[in-house]
Amino acid sequence: VYVPTDEEIENPNLVDFNNLSKEQVDRIYVVNDFSIAIYFTPIHLAIHIRENEVDFKFNTKKKKITGSNTKTASLNGIQIKDICWKLKTDRLGNIEKIIK
Repeated sequence: VYVPTDEEIENPNLVDFNNLSKEQVDRIYVVNDFSIAIYFTPIHLAIHIRENEVDFKFNTKKKKITGSNTKTASLNGIQIKDICWKLKTDRLGNIEKIIK
């Protein structure tokens, strides 16, 4: 899934999945599990996140996303599942948005 910014939600044409910026790539997450809750992992992490979901925040000092274990997966207090865009990828790394 891709987590758009408020500006991208208002104007989806700002996102070109053939030419994503570093910041946009950092907002792509893998959905790991749908059991009781939905578990997300940032695609740039090579290790599993603990069994609980993570509450992500952008740390402006460190210029990266940080997180802590909570009951709901959110980014800056907004639940990822409420704002994310579903993506389709192939084995070559091509990415496209799934239109609802």
